Amino acid sequence: MAASADPAFNYCARLRFSLIHRTPSMSRSHAPDALTVFMSDDSIGYQRVSRSASYWTVDANCNEGVDDTMSQDRDMEQQVLQLEQQRMQAMMDADAETLNRVLADELTYVHTTAKLDSKESFIGALSSGDLNYESITSTESQVRIYGDTAVVTGNGDVRVTSGGRHNTFSISYTDVWALRDGHWQMVAWHATRPPE
Repeated sequence: MAASADPAFNYCARLRFSLIHRTPSMSRSHAPDALTVFMSDDSIGYQRVSRSASYWTVDANCNEGVDDTMSQDRDMEQQVLQLEQQRMQAMMDADAETLNRVLADELTYVHTTAKLDSKESFIGALSSGDLNYESITSTESQVRIYGDTAVVTGNGDVRVTSGGRHNTFSISYTDVWALRDGHWQMVAWHATRPPE
């Protein structure tokens, strides 16, 4: 199988593969000279193999373009993390303008109480003062990029007044962002409280 030159591969095997054992049906005399391995989510391409007495040693190298793809993903991860910080600050400031920009119109926002908000109802509650975030601290945030979609997971601590009741609690959360016309918007949020 020829190694793929497709730059869309998501993962590059940058480590040395060793002790790749021959199968019974493969003889040393028929083995190729060397092997380069290219890995994606669902396939591996082989190009060259170096032989040894009882095993082949495999060097894994990147095909051209993979480094660029990984760099782009890292850039997008940082963009999403920055938008997460902007969104949380906007929630504390009841900044409707910023929230209108970073939240998608079809937003599904699930609170730790299982209450469901739309974009309109969520921004409305913040603007009216019925929902007042005094502080939001996010920790251990991780972003995974899947094409034009980003999934964020993390933990946090929240101080909020809702309906006149003050609450302080920790959360674990997952939220989803979509890239549209070059701009990220949050389309879903779901938070839960860790078990006591």
